[in-house]
Amino acid sequence: MDGWRIERVTKDDTQEIYDLLIRSYYLEEPVTKHYVEMYGIPSIDQSLEMQALPQGLSFKLVSEDGKILAVSFNMDYRLLKNYKPEPNSAMEKIQTFFNFIDKKAGNLERHADGWLCILAGVVDNATRNRGIADVVVTENEEECRRKGYKGIEVVCSSEYTSRLFAKRGYEHVFRYPYASYTDADGKQIFNPTPPHDAINVYIKRNEFYVPPTTEDSKSCRR
Repeated sequence: MDGWRIERVTKDDTQEIYDLLIRSYYLEEPVTKHYVEMYGIPSIDQSLEMQALPQGLSFKLVSEDGKILAVSFNMDYRLLKNYKPEPNSAMEKIQTFFNFIDKKAGNLERHADGWLCILAGVVDNATRNRGIADVVVTENEEECRRKGYKGIEVVCSSEYTSRLFAKRGYEHVFRYPYASYTDADGKQIFNPTPPHDAINVYIKRNEFYVPPTTEDSKSCRR
């Protein structure tokens, strides 16, 4: 990976990153693919992934010639404000499903308790299977330590992503088969192609985490 570099995402990257989502994520990721095919690709303003960027916690892997090859959309849910997908849109349906998973997996408690969440990750189709995802995840772990988060949480809708985090030693805390998520008539909503058969949640605790002191808490409220 000579010449490739990891950088923090900036506002200037917005359009290029959105184009990458369209090209290599929305119509391929097991959950988003289902609803995007039905309701269309979400706009920049409606995309939950794009809502993460202004928080300044996301990273991009950039080629030697400046092209963005991969992005990790990282979020502190305590900073997410005023996000409400349009009714009967792809993001509204997707968000309903992930809200269901968050409640089942106990994610909401982590979201309120100082965990860094990897909301999504995307690698350009042309550069997959070259270890790029590992490089970006390593940077996420360093960011978790730098910012003093309790740990990292990631919800994996893809079996390939699940294997990545399992291999890196993340703790597997929840599994929910797609076959269990059905509509009012009992019909399975998501039918992704094998090997994608379940949602998995992984966490990694920050071994260097130091709880804030009373004085630190007072400073945060000023």
